Amino acid sequence: MSRRLRTLLVVSALVPLALGCSRNRPESADYVKHQLALTGYKIGAHRLVELPDACRWIVMKHVGQRKFTKDAHAKGEICLILEDHQRHFWSVMSFLTADEARELSRQLSEMAEAAGESPKQQKR
Repeated sequence: MSRRLRTLLVVSALVPLALGCSRNRPESADYVKHQLALTGYKIGAHRLVELPDACRWIVMKHVGQRKFTKDAHAKGEICLILEDHQRHFWSVMSFLTADEARELSRQLSEMAEAAGESPKQQKR
């Protein structure tokens, strides 16, 4: 039985503070470390935003001046993005160091293995 990924984001008064407080990136950076964009989404009960099931996680490199590439070998920052494909909109952007990306990869692999699915069995 396939599993659907449903993403619920809690929106509170602390979110803007948490997203804007990172000092881990250069002053000249186009973006803060973690960004949450909710333009066009309805904020429901308990201040939750339910994003469409069509959203998908993608990874790109930020190569400067609002430019991104899927080229893993390009020089730039790793960016984990939650893309609302129907709206052509990036709801979540998180810039990761190489160490953070490796740790996230390790944790995701561990969880996938524990779920009993090998990468070849998973549907994209």
